[in-house]
Amino acid sequence: MKQSLSRHVPILLLLVGAIAIRSLYARLTPSITINADSIGYYSLGKSFLTSPSLETFVNPYRTPLYPIFVATLIPGPETFPTSPYTQQVNQGFDLLMYVQSMLGVISVLVMYALLLHAGTGKILAFMGGLLTATNPQLFLWERTMMTEGISISLFIILLYTMVRALKNPSLCWIVSFYVLGLLGFLLRPANLIVPVIISPFIIRAVWQTQWKRLVTIVLFCLYISVPIAFRTVNTTFHGYPGISQVSDIDVFGRILEFGIPVEAATSVPFFYHVVNATRKTSAETHPFRVLDSFDPRIYTNRVRMRELGVFNRLVVSSHPLLYLQQAFLYIPRLIGDYEQLPEAPNNAAYRIFRFINDVYGVSKKLFWIVLLLFPFAGIRWMQTRDSRFEILFLLGGSIVLQLVMTVMIVYYEAYGRLTAMLTPAAYISIILWMSTLKERMRSKR
Repeated sequence: MKQSLSRHVPILLLLVGAIAIRSLYARLTPSITINADSIGYYSLGKSFLTSPSLETFVNPYRTPLYPIFVATLIPGPETFPTSPYTQQVNQGFDLLMYVQSMLGVISVLVMYALLLHAGTGKILAFMGGLLTATNPQLFLWERTMMTEGISISLFIILLYTMVRALKNPSLCWIVSFYVLGLLGFLLRPANLIVPVIISPFIIRAVWQTQWKRLVTIVLFCLYISVPIAFRTVNTTFHGYPGISQVSDIDVFGRILEFGIPVEAATSVPFFYHVVNATRKTSAETHPFRVLDSFDPRIYTNRVRMRELGVFNRLVVSSHPLLYLQQAFLYIPRLIGDYEQLPEAPNNAAYRIFRFINDVYGVSKKLFWIVLLLFPFAGIRWMQTRDSRFEILFLLGGSIVLQLVMTVMIVYYEAYGRLTAMLTPAAYISIILWMSTLKERMRSKR
């Protein structure tokens, strides 16, 4: 009886703590946070629900999961409703925030279970769950209409299935890993890369069992076929040979931001003129504002948007080292930036939350520890074949690759939102290193 109670007390404390802090935060910020992306998610989701087809499911600007998720929970017209919102729409907003918050609470318990299965012990696993439960940088997104509202929780659950698939490679965990990986891609195209990195290690884990090896390879091929299918559908229906035109626009912003010479792209005269004219007349580098100033309807112009991708490739390929150098200079900003709390009445409770948020925001500098120890984890794994070092290597590799992809592709506009999803992976890494150090010290006694 006592053993059962001691096993469930940490879970109960984490559950109560995660719900309590989210409830207090909800009282401070009763309204949902909406931005330009939110309106796009809603409109695309309603478009699909109104006229479901392959053409409305696959879109060159947004992958479909979050738009459909939003549009299903929020009743209303096909175009985004205007303020003041009806009672029905407000109830939809509340439902969206509630569902996202419940996913966040579940992810706290999953974090605890993940660390237990990784071998950290109860105390360190509880610490990881507590950090996840009380970090405003994670749960503030649950009260927004943005993909981070569910992507952070989904990523934690994906990492849990990764740990289970590596340590106990049953078909259940392998299938779960690829299903969650697919949902992650349908949520945000950038999520595609993490399962690709991890897959060779899962295939290695099942290599001795022929049927598991075959099933895992088939699942991996099916997973990879989805983005290929998206590219094909976008090419066929939207005239765009890719997955996300937003990435092309962001890279265009990076070219403006870095001051990359564009002489190699004179064969794309429209964008060549846009860049040169902008540099002569203003210091503006925000890609959407620049493009809007020349042609507000450019985003529906298929020819122009195809040309943008060509322009980017010509410019970047002509100065790859300069582009890389400028991009990597943004890594400290990427690690240092964190999201501020939305405006709310400046009472004592809000000031406490703001202080907690600042502490967690500054603690993002712990990412540097993960980056520095990442190569060492790979070396130790090759020496010992210890699953703990394998997990550390994969987590570190995922973080490094996501950071590099972000500074390479995404125009700078406060990076706190983009790194929020990586924070749980950093927590897992640091706690696993602490567990390893603890065991080493114990063995020397």
